[in-house]
Amino acid sequence: MTAPLRYVDARVGRSAALAPVRRVPPGRQRQSAAALDIRDASESAAKLERLFAGERGPVRDYVLANSAGALWVTGRFSLREGVDRAAMAIDAGAAARLLERWRVLAPAPGPRAAGRGGARGEPTASERSTD
Repeated sequence: MTAPLRYVDARVGRSAALAPVRRVPPGRQRQSAAALDIRDASESAAKLERLFAGERGPVRDYVLANSAGALWVTGRFSLREGVDRAAMAIDAGAAARLLERWRVLAPAPGPRAAGRGGARGEPTASERSTD
């Protein structure tokens, strides 16, 4: 993180600043935010697969930061503990196994009939409504 971050603590209804981290760890280079750009779902999936295969870099940093925030709002973990837990889930393969289970359970997207219907071919909410 190279810029000041802000978060809102909804439990007390006020915002606070997180101090920016200006130091780059040894052996790392400062990365551009462009490294996080994603053009489509397949590119997003490829980045996650590389992350779960052990790739280090800005995608991992971003995922760890967001995971830490999600765990922190539960009130059970500090931000540091959240980063550590998320890193353990990735590094131990738990995140990759969960993604694979979701792939098995998720129905394959069906074709849309003549441009109509939802992602699985069901009518959309507007198509179901009556006049």
